[in-house]
Amino acid sequence: MSQATARAGQRADIGVSDVSLWVNQAYQDFVREVPEFLSDSDQWYSVSSGDSLLTLPVDFYEAEVISWQTTASGSNRTLNQVSAEWADSQGYWPVGEPDGYFIRGAQIQLHPSANSSANTTHASSGRSYLLRYQAVPEDMVSTGSVPSVETSHRHVILPRAEMYLHQLLGNYEEAALAQATYLGFVTSLKDAIARRQASKSDMRVSLPDRAGRRPRTSENDDVWLRY
Repeated sequence: MSQATARAGQRADIGVSDVSLWVNQAYQDFVREVPEFLSDSDQWYSVSSGDSLLTLPVDFYEAEVISWQTTASGSNRTLNQVSAEWADSQGYWPVGEPDGYFIRGAQIQLHPSANSSANTTHASSGRSYLLRYQAVPEDMVSTGSVPSVETSHRHVILPRAEMYLHQLLGNYEEAALAQATYLGFVTSLKDAIARRQASKSDMRVSLPDRAGRRPRTSENDDVWLRY
């Protein structure tokens, strides 16, 4: 807050509550644009036979994956996200092993409706479901609070907060410069999803060229180059 106020001209007429409001807004903006590992959260559910609705956590922002434990091997099986329109078009929903879900309002709808299971890991009864999701970060409410983002990313929140304060004061050119600084930082950062993918191998394609072609032994050997 003190740094954002200083960058906005050290104006004494900006109230502490205003600075707090816009610093927290800048914090929320950044987490939405660059999802963080520290925003990852999870929620276990116990679902009895015939149930199909799960209530979203109050801090839910975006689903990463929903899975349930199989009785056959104890491993997790993930559910596919489907559209509400597709699920509705199926008509009667039998009770079985859900293979899909969609989110509507404050609830997750399983499709088909869940059956019961002897596997009750993390649950008192019924089948166990695990929702992994991105959580909405809590507002910072004291001067000792720190944002739930990686330490190396925290400084990125500052130019966004500065932009909001300049807009509050009517300094629109300075606000545009602060926004440009913020966007420059954000576009150079890898979010949590990109960092998860970084450990996976890429798929590469190479095209054959005539110089590297194997020696031709017959006219038919050229066919593979034409397809």
